[in-house]
Amino acid sequence: MRDFLIILLLGYAINGYSQEYSPSIDSLKKMFNSFEYMKVITYSGKLLLNKELDSREKTEILKMKAISHYLLWDEQSSELYFLELLKINRDYELDTRETSPKIVAFFNKIKDNYLYELYKEIAKKDSLEEIKPVPPEQRVVIVKEQNYNYLKSMIIPGWGQYCSGEKVKGISFGILSSTALISSVYFIFDANRKEKEYLRETDPANIERMYQDYNTAYKWRNISLAIYSALWIYLQLDFYIFPKNSVQEQITLAPLLSGREKWDGVIIRYKINF
Repeated sequence: MRDFLIILLLGYAINGYSQEYSPSIDSLKKMFNSFEYMKVITYSGKLLLNKELDSREKTEILKMKAISHYLLWDEQSSELYFLELLKINRDYELDTRETSPKIVAFFNKIKDNYLYELYKEIAKKDSLEEIKPVPPEQRVVIVKEQNYNYLKSMIIPGWGQYCSGEKVKGISFGILSSTALISSVYFIFDANRKEKEYLRETDPANIERMYQDYNTAYKWRNISLAIYSALWIYLQLDFYIFPKNSVQEQITLAPLLSGREKWDGVIIRYKINF
């Protein structure tokens, strides 16, 4: 009878311990969701001492501990526990619906570096054939860059044509448009000055002469502005009617790192931007 009671008590104690342990992870989650990160760090350390944890439970505890360290500005410790998590499950992904994008990016960077080193180590240990670490994946990028010469022509007529290779046309129209612009500015001020003089004049003998001077300056102002406007419009249409060689191509070979891909060779990818 006494032996039976002892066995019963031991079974109750073992059962009680297992039931007590389950709420422990639940308590840790409550602390985590309540932003009690210092408690999470302390309590999770105790839980990780339990060797009966399965891989799912351990990864969950490590995740909360690593995130807690990160949120307390301890990125070094956070990286350490994220690495421990990846050693258990190298394909682990953080839930983006529950985790800050900044933390997800931090974790993915650690994961990429971890997988890179892991695959490199596997390649070194392969005894069946001589395998050297493969350099980062390469991609050929053909870039077409617009140099916006038409915008230059809008600012200074003729400049865009000159930069597009039509140097004679660019210089010729640049001189003409600059002359027209300078004369327009001159006749604008001249017409305004002569208008004021005409309006101030009270001597009937001079009124007619000053009016003629003002009228002449006014006409020249309009002619200069019309010439400049016509040149400006023509040079803009020139870019649309006769397209210029304003696109430059360049080919670059850039490394493309991806820790999630197994390196079986160098892959060349083509990317064309228009």
